[in-house]
Amino acid sequence: MALFLVARLLGLAQSKPVIDTFAINHWYGISSEVAISDNGHWVMYNINNMPYQSNTLVIQESYGRKKLEFIGAQPGFFTSDDKRFVFMMRDSLRLLALKTGQINVIPGVMEITRLGESSSTDWIAYRLVMNPGQLVIHNLVSGVKFIAANVKDFVFASGHMSVLLHESDSVRQSLNLMPLSTGKEKQVWTSLLAESLSLDGYLFDKQGAQVAFVLSNPTGERNIWLYSSGMQHAEQKLNFHPKGISVEYKLAADLPSFSGDGHYLYFKIQEPDLPKPKPNFVSLDIWSWTDTILMSTQLHHLTPERFDCVIGTLQNTLPLKLTDRWEKVESVPDTGNYVVVAYNPSGDRFWLKDNVKNYLVSLKDGSRTLLKPSNRTEFHFSPNGKYLVYYDSKDESKYSSINLATGKYIPVSRDIHVDISEKNEYDIDTCTVANYGRFSKWLNDTSFLLYDHFDPWVIDVTGRLQAKNLTDSFGRLNNIKFKIIDSHGLMIAYNMDNRFNGFYRLNLLSNGQPKLLSMDSCTYYHDADFEEWAHSFNMGMVPIKAKKTKVYLVKKQSSVLAPCLYVTTDFKKMILFAKKDPTSNYNWLKSKLFSFRQGLDRNAKGVLFVPENFDLNQKYPVIITYYRQMAQRIYEFPTPELMTNDINIPWFVSRGYVVACIDIYIINHEVGSSALNAVNGVYNYLSKLNYVDSSKIGIMGHSFGGYETNYIVSHTDKFAAAVESAGTSDYISSSLQLNGPEEGSRLMQYENQLNALLWHEPLKYLNNSPIMAIEKVNTPLLIIHSKNDSAVPWEQAVELFVSLRRLNKKAWILQYDNGNHGVYDPADMWDYTQRVMQFFDSYLKGSAIPDWMQKGKPAKTKGVN
Repeated sequence: MALFLVARLLGLAQSKPVIDTFAINHWYGISSEVAISDNGHWVMYNINNMPYQSNTLVIQESYGRKKLEFIGAQPGFFTSDDKRFVFMMRDSLRLLALKTGQINVIPGVMEITRLGESSSTDWIAYRLVMNPGQLVIHNLVSGVKFIAANVKDFVFASGHMSVLLHESDSVRQSLNLMPLSTGKEKQVWTSLLAESLSLDGYLFDKQGAQVAFVLSNPTGERNIWLYSSGMQHAEQKLNFHPKGISVEYKLAADLPSFSGDGHYLYFKIQEPDLPKPKPNFVSLDIWSWTDTILMSTQLHHLTPERFDCVIGTLQNTLPLKLTDRWEKVESVPDTGNYVVVAYNPSGDRFWLKDNVKNYLVSLKDGSRTLLKPSNRTEFHFSPNGKYLVYYDSKDESKYSSINLATGKYIPVSRDIHVDISEKNEYDIDTCTVANYGRFSKWLNDTSFLLYDHFDPWVIDVTGRLQAKNLTDSFGRLNNIKFKIIDSHGLMIAYNMDNRFNGFYRLNLLSNGQPKLLSMDSCTYYHDADFEEWAHSFNMGMVPIKAKKTKVYLVKKQSSVLAPCLYVTTDFKKMILFAKKDPTSNYNWLKSKLFSFRQGLDRNAKGVLFVPENFDLNQKYPVIITYYRQMAQRIYEFPTPELMTNDINIPWFVSRGYVVACIDIYIINHEVGSSALNAVNGVYNYLSKLNYVDSSKIGIMGHSFGGYETNYIVSHTDKFAAAVESAGTSDYISSSLQLNGPEEGSRLMQYENQLNALLWHEPLKYLNNSPIMAIEKVNTPLLIIHSKNDSAVPWEQAVELFVSLRRLNKKAWILQYDNGNHGVYDPADMWDYTQRVMQFFDSYLKGSAIPDWMQKGKPAKTKGVN
């Protein structure tokens, strides 16, 4: 009997359930809502979907055993004295004493607002359900409470000890300023309700010393008022027709904004309202070759044009109009007397990009100075407003600075002899959308931090000091990408060879080679710069440091480990703190990094995902998926989900598939053949594996990956089945179509991608168009496309299908009426997942072919069967 039970248990262990809808619906895990107390003694984290369709908030000692759990509670925060944790649970505010576990409950609370997000402040404000007009302002450490009546709305001065209250009774309304040091209200502005003035919005400056607000009268005319510390009452700063600005304009509805130093107030004006169409007008749009913006896009912007203006707050000056038609404010200083305004009369005529001009505009008198850099250029004002740094892709020195006092131009990155442009390493010859370098942040008034593709540099804007590589090129030499993540020199690191992730420490004073702390086969945090064109499962979390001590909260994950929390003081020894991982309940997966040849001269990487119960003696069907970069997925956690566009890997792997995710390098602007060479290389690699059935290999891609699928099946018969969703099929028609919510032209995308003008090099467009080789398709193809796709026009799927159908090729379209660039309705997602699985099962597993694939689905049965 005992032997029978053991055998039964072993059998169950070897046949775990697959990932299905029950698994997806009941999946639980640690969410992104985590925090650590200032002293590092306590950690908050939230467990999603535990219990089912709810959550559990956990407050736990970082190095102790004490743990408190609250089902259905909202994530909260620790007080600055580390004695309490504050959170909402249903309609009650709860103050948890961390030492004793006692809870002070304040029932009937509508919502709470905190003074800033910093743990250095302990003021909150809340309303009670029984008296929503009453606002309670409460200091959680001192216990001090102030109560304000008839409060319609309020705002804290971020980082400063005051609150602005909009109060209204049956007779009048007012704005009152309450310093939290006294709780005594000072009236800033008031009016009788009979005056019918509407308070449209208000804000503090960064210092908490000034308040701006907008009033409008019943006719819709707006005025801007300003209050500064020391004034008796607020004063009108601007009326609906500002002095010094043409009477044809009026104040726009936008809320004004302060400059960082509070010396200026930015606001917008607008042209008069557009005239209403005449009765019985001819409904006609005239498209002209001289239009600066396509008519289709113009029709989405039938509102008066708005322009940027500024006025000084410290003296009585006239306002200045900063921008005119085809202009926008490109960069604003935190401190200083200038902005950069870009003039671009080309509109959406991208081929006229050399028409762009950039101006340095004085906030004092509006005078303009034409700047040398043009085209697509990024500008950064120094913290003190004395220097302007810019990146110009046309300039060999790349980064330069301008001394705003002298007007002198200084090349500041000419000592950097490695690539600091934001070229995409997976698109070898094409600049990405962002055509400028990787400015990171200002270190002080005269130096800033930037990154090449691997290492950090310090750049001196005065030109007196050479650019300095902080890591002595250690990253480039070892193929490791670095990003500094705190002021103590802690760096996140990502090894491009083995895809390990971890931490190094850099001595910011002496510099030199960084010190290794830990590198593991996992993901802690993948900075966005590590993963260009990446399709990631989960990029992780930046470690969170306790404010008063060197205790860090770290999140760790891998393909076989759901995100878990660890605590550490040195990033060498990581102590597991919280783990919620349902993978052991199912036939999960294992992953392996592999290398393959893309064409004759390119090494690339991919990831193989195999079932947890993988058997070397068994033959497995394989699905290959791709876009640009996917090998980073090796140590990222793939959460089980119903499909919206891309394949959900746990769903298929748990059912006995092997899935390969690969990197593709686009070479010589040949997008189609680059994808073909990569996938052929993967096929060659897979076909040599004993456990792969080379006759049962399928492919699937979405969006650009959908295009790649279309190209691949029109140039090879290697694959048993293919799924493409939302992909392009015809480069000529697609480049000349409209798409997006504003119905803009797609032409620029294709000219940049192919580095060719259609009418100059038509063969490039023809050779990269799957539709031109459609007669060679012999692979059964499932096409998935929503009619309302705003990224890739639905007509691309129609062209493809009509061509395949005409040539009697096996093809189907799943046309979803309610989706966009994918499907998002739960019913659609379930349908999508089921049909893709049925399709692959039919061709890669030999399962019965479903009726919809054999007989189709007549229109008259829609919504019935």
